[in-house]
Amino acid sequence: MKKIITLFLLMASATSWAQTISITIDKSSANQQKLSGFDLENYLIQNLITYKIDTLKAKNGKITIPNTTNIITPFALARMQPRQALVFYVEPKKNFSLGVVEPNLAIKSSSGSKPQSDYISFLRKQENFQKQSQLIQKNMASSKNKDSLRERTTYYQMQMNAQYIEFINEQKDNNLGAYMIFDIANKNQRMGAKDLKGLYNRLSEKGKATHFGKQVGNRMNRLTAMDVGNMAPTFTLKDANGKNHSLESLRGKYVLLDFW
Repeated sequence: MKKIITLFLLMASATSWAQTISITIDKSSANQQKLSGFDLENYLIQNLITYKIDTLKAKNGKITIPNTTNIITPFALARMQPRQALVFYVEPKKNFSLGVVEPNLAIKSSSGSKPQSDYISFLRKQENFQKQSQLIQKNMASSKNKDSLRERTTYYQMQMNAQYIEFINEQKDNNLGAYMIFDIANKNQRMGAKDLKGLYNRLSEKGKATHFGKQVGNRMNRLTAMDVGNMAPTFTLKDANGKNHSLESLRGKYVLLDFW
């Protein structure tokens, strides 16, 4: 009986580690003339939580790595030559498969991850408005009614923003919703504490406790500390003689900060 139990535990352990992330590279639709200079064999995969990067060779158009995630995790898949990348989202304890099409490294299909499916649906909605906006901008130069076209462009932008907010509301309890905020804050370095706080507060307490929820919270706290009227964050610097001075130790005194 002891041997049977031991064997069962070993099998259960093996099963728990058997989940994989499988990526299929479809080159069949690519125009061979367009592939000159393309490296369709070597790819990079990066876990955007641990920042671990693996360089992998596609064997028969397929890449497979273990799925060892324990939380909804964004991954970046990048082609090395020429540079091209995309992001996908893996659900823990599941087999995940992704199909991409070259030469644009576009997502063709995916399975095994509801967050990925939700993200694809969101992207398709965004792309519809993007296409409409791009069409208007293309016709702007030859149009006599530019004000009307600008209003329509603004409308489409507002719809895209509304969809973004709706998506975060739908994903407020998990790491995907938090990552969407983290990502847009990184891309928009000029985003102020007020705007970031407005997005952050759309997360539930569960969402705020995720990996990227904590990252967004830390960023928001740093930005808030720099708002006019708030107490400056404490720091320590050396003077010209090499002596340390903390801002807190100079409280109540006039302090001149000379930046050069």
